[in-house]
Amino acid sequence: MELRWPINLVGIETDIEGDVVTKDGEYLGRWHFDENDEPYFTPDGESDYLFFHPFVPMLCKKILEWHEAKEQQS
Repeated sequence: MELRWPINLVGIETDIEGDVVTKDGEYLGRWHFDENDEPYFTPDGESDYLFFHPFVPMLCKKILEWHEAKEQQS
């Protein structure tokens, strides 16, 4: 599978939930659509979502900013 973007929501074209991975293949967590078809992100190891945004590109931007901040802290 080719990962084109810095943040990829795997299966978003056909599924209602799936994996969130970086362009390098790093697994970050899961995405899902709620009953209103709005996307949410839950980080790996967490039970509650961290981010929601009604527009997928903006959700991906939030996830990327979160991931980059975590990388800088390490």
